[in-house]
Amino acid sequence: HLEQKFTNDNITLKQELVFISVHTAILRSTLQNVGVSTRNLLVSWSNQPILADGLSLSASNNEVTIRSSKTDAIGYILFPKETKITSTDSSYVTSEQRIVLQPNQSKEIIVSQTFVFSNYSWDKEKLAIH
Repeated sequence: HLEQKFTNDNITLKQELVFISVHTAILRSTLQNVGVSTRNLLVSWSNQPILADGLSLSASNNEVTIRSSKTDAIGYILFPKETKITSTDSSYVTSEQRIVLQPNQSKEIIVSQTFVFSNYSWDKEKLAIH
């Protein structure tokens, strides 16, 4: 896996990129309050508009689907269940999620990215993610 860590006087963010199969990578983000007082955080995700010809995005519940006119492979970005997403055909943005962290408390957030061809099962892959 790949790992990076960002820290300041109050918050540490550790991110790990772990490949759980040939189709799926998990981004595990752990926020930890290393300060002495309670921290209120707002977390959201978005992308820059995709300008590549033939790619389009759609969103439903906590999932972004990426389709291409050039291949039958389909991409899926799966966010935590409570995440609401709005999208255009080239971009997405999630609702803000409030996280309250007491001193020394941490919160883990999992986002997965999967690309599967039509001869593989997205439903089976999704089971492996949970």
